[in-house]
Amino acid sequence: MRMENVLTPPRYIREHVFGMTQLAFAQMVGVTQPMVSRYEKRGTFPAEVQRTVLDHARLLNKRFEPAWFFEVPAEAETGETA
Repeated sequence: MRMENVLTPPRYIREHVFGMTQLAFAQMVGVTQPMVSRYEKRGTFPAEVQRTVLDHARLLNKRFEPAWFFEVPAEAETGETA
């Protein structure tokens, strides 16, 4: 499986919670697009980015579970909607 097809927690949050491109997400959380790409490849966000993501999810009234920082919901992995 190619790496860009792996649904890591950061990628799930960006695509399924916020519905954003890497660039738009990077601008929202205050990092560069290459950093978002690295987070997605590593499968984790640093703590300060997690706090920013939580703040934006609340501000934008997005359905968000903090557990998603660590594990993609099972329904997302099977192709169902969260």
